[in-house]
Amino acid sequence: MSAVDDAPLGLVLHPDATRSVQIPAEPAARDARVIGYLHDPAEAEIVELTDDSSVAVLTARGELHPLNGSREQLDEFVAAFAEYIGSGPRPTPPTVLSAAEAAEKLAQFRAGMIKPRPAPVPERSHRDRVRRLRRRLVTVEKPALKPGSWWHTQLEQARDDLI
Repeated sequence: MSAVDDAPLGLVLHPDATRSVQIPAEPAARDARVIGYLHDPAEAEIVELTDDSSVAVLTARGELHPLNGSREQLDEFVAAFAEYIGSGPRPTPPTVLSAAEAAEKLAQFRAGMIKPRPAPVPERSHRDRVRRLRRRLVTVEKPALKPGSWWHTQLEQARDDLI
């Protein structure tokens, strides 16, 4: 298992900055410290801008996408999503069958010998989990959730039960 597998939303954060970078920007370049990465460090790094302590994603193409107003707010957002993901139903591992085993199971199913299991009911409904997530995020930093922002997209995906 890699660090990304254990990281909510693929955000891997380091306890301390790993190195400094300079971001070309108009009208002047900005200095930042690398504090993590998104899925792959070669594609997108998480940086803390030194001039205002805000946090953003810096892509390999040099594009800067704001995340949060501070590292503390980023940590709170990541923790909120980790709680949301952890409170949902556990993924069912895949069942690997040979062709003969699959044919036998299918024949048993068609003969009525195997009944489908009912879906497990989570302790909290999906709607309640999303409401709780949204409330927590709004409490931490409402402006980070504005339409078009990275966090807004993540919240939409949570609402649509994609994460």
